Amino acid sequence: MKVKSKMWLMLLILPLVSCQEHDFDLAELTLPMAKEEITEKFKFKEASDFADLNSIRVKDENALYFGDEKLSGSMVDEDSFFGTNKVTFQVSKKTGKIESYELSLATKDESLKLEKALIEKFGEADYHYDDKKDFSFRIWESNQNTYFLEINHTPVYNGKKTISADLHVVNNKNEVLYKYYIAGGFGYYSDYLYEKNKPEYQNQKYTYKDFVNQKQKEDGNDSYFVKNYVK
Repeated sequence: MKVKSKMWLMLLILPLVSCQEHDFDLAELTLPMAKEEITEKFKFKEASDFADLNSIRVKDENALYFGDEKLSGSMVDEDSFFGTNKVTFQVSKKTGKIESYELSLATKDESLKLEKALIEKFGEADYHYDDKKDFSFRIWESNQNTYFLEINHTPVYNGKKTISADLHVVNNKNEVLYKYYIAGGFGYYSDYLYEKNKPEYQNQKYTYKDFVNQKQKEDGNDSYFVKNYVK
């Protein structure tokens, strides 16, 4: 009986241990942050991709947690950064602070896990476009950080189709990076911010959904702000 009791106790404890085994969580980071929080914790490769920024690339599986989701994986040789799930941090050369990060996932299961984790954390996004075939784009804002999520159904690695995810998280106060990420499938957000900053919308709640509804009334269903928009 004692042996059985111990076995049941172990079965109860193991799930708790597995949920607590990581002490780093991308979902809990708030930007800007000290680069030492990354460089003193994980093995990394550094590059200078921008004039004012250094990039710190990490593919350590312990750095690839978002909430309770473990997001490590690869579509190719794991010694390669190409096709391997990784996170890249952008560090300001002026302040030495991390101003943004990009979580790049090449594997289908992990990409869908990230999508689900973001919805669970922030709720459904006001900015959500989906062409129901190749791409979807979502934006969330929280604690002066903006989360840009692109889901891509088109990649192929070594003849294998997959679904990839790219999550860019940026410190809103860094205007250069903030504007840099508002492009491509996220480009309509700049139109919304321009409208939102008009005097008539100050001191009131004005969401992206409000903006789309306004454009629909003005331009009808043919408005490009309405096409592929998910309400």
